[in-house]
Amino acid sequence: MGGFGGLGLSICNWLVERGAKHLLILSRSGNDEAKLTALRQELELRASGVKVTAVGCDISRHEELVKALDSYVGSGKPPIRGIIHAGMQLKVRKMPLVPCPPF
Repeated sequence: MGGFGGLGLSICNWLVERGAKHLLILSRSGNDEAKLTALRQELELRASGVKVTAVGCDISRHEELVKALDSYVGSGKPPIRGIIHAGMQLKVRKMPLVPCPPF
């Protein structure tokens, strides 16, 4: 889930295939060097010169989000031109046990 999950990786690939050169990934696992290295290697296969910045951040916590964005903006990197939210909470249940309100 999130920026390093299946949906996040697909979106990153899609963006790079369409010319994106700078990606900022905010993720609770953003400080995971192994995941970041794997993402960078995958994207580099699609296009040369892609820069990926990952920041550990739980966007449900306002203070963390503000700190992460302020840090990025203050770093002199290119401006943020779009946002895609890929996080979700998954609850697996048998269909007869799922109450109607979640849908």
